[in-house]
Amino acid sequence: MPSIKLSLFFQKYNLTNSQTELVNQLETFIDTPNSSQNVFLLKGYAGTGKTFITKGLTEYLKEIRRTFILAAPTGKAAKVIANKTQNEAHTIHKTIYSTTNVKEYKENENDKTYKFYFDLRVNEDPNNTIYIIDEASMVSDVYAEPEFFKFGSGFLLQDLLRY
Repeated sequence: MPSIKLSLFFQKYNLTNSQTELVNQLETFIDTPNSSQNVFLLKGYAGTGKTFITKGLTEYLKEIRRTFILAAPTGKAAKVIANKTQNEAHTIHKTIYSTTNVKEYKENENDKTYKFYFDLRVNEDPNNTIYIIDEASMVSDVYAEPEFFKFGSGFLLQDLLRY
């Protein structure tokens, strides 16, 4: 158990009632290690404080020495959340797919070009790692296979959850 609670960490800020409720829900989510709930989805309109809470959450996680990973669907979104939270962030693809074992393959014998296949990386992060995915509404669960590449199963959301 951390020595400081998330709600106490946010006491120095003047939170709205909704933000206070959110912090309490996040605290329960983080502090309940054997819960059946393993995904926390934060939704809200622009300007409601999602990024503010995320920045405070990452500061808190650093304070209690809890491993977390910030990722986003695009490089631009990863750069934005990294700048706003002052923490390292990467694309989801860089986070979950292996770049050390890229395979070449042809879909069939008649193909003249090869595709590059990026398999799902072996997750060696600590079991209690928290993955913060910014702009999660952009994460598709529709099969996608660009012309020259294939990532995992082709379903980014499924691969992210499997990882």
